[in-house]
Amino acid sequence: MGTCAADSTIVEIWREQPPSSYSLKINKPSKLNSDKYKTRRFLSGGYNWRLVIYPKGNEKDKGNGFVSLYVELDDTSLMSKPPSEVFAYLVFFVYNKKANKYFTIQDVEVKRKWISFNFHLAENEKLKSDERIYTRGVLRVLDPYGSNHATKKFVCWHDESNSSTGQGLLVSMAKLREAYLDKEDTLRVEIEFEVVSSTSYSSII
Repeated sequence: MGTCAADSTIVEIWREQPPSSYSLKINKPSKLNSDKYKTRRFLSGGYNWRLVIYPKGNEKDKGNGFVSLYVELDDTSLMSKPPSEVFAYLVFFVYNKKANKYFTIQDVEVKRKWISFNFHLAENEKLKSDERIYTRGVLRVLDPYGSNHATKKFVCWHDESNSSTGQGLLVSMAKLREAYLDKEDTLRVEIEFEVVSSTSYSSII
């Protein structure tokens, strides 16, 4: 059995097959008092993801009075790959215990993943096995018409196997086009390092 609203991009379907990628069981939803809950990471399509739940609804997305469900791409899964778009086919399942069926919700409208940034140590910067570099700072997408900059703080340890770090979900593509491009469609991005320090460890014999 399935239904589809003709004037919407949302498709709602009932099915008996359980989801195959990742599932979360909440025994007592009433005990979930936080406004936002993130699950542990799970792997799908070669990328790490998290299920994000707003038990009371996401006010910013007009979700008051509903349970809001989202999938978030984990930043660390993009560090070893060149910057690119990630295409995902997403379906949400909510289990109805009384009917013994899964209620599925899918948005068939294509949505562009948020703008993300990765920064790397220079190619000539080769860290030794006992060397680590600590960085802390702020990334900003500058508002060309005022001071409403999109900002995100970052903290990262770099070592021999991790010479880069990424910051995702800094600003949505829709918001970027609306507020952060100037008259020439130019985007200005700023990175401020507050702390940079290095540490070397030596074995004690």
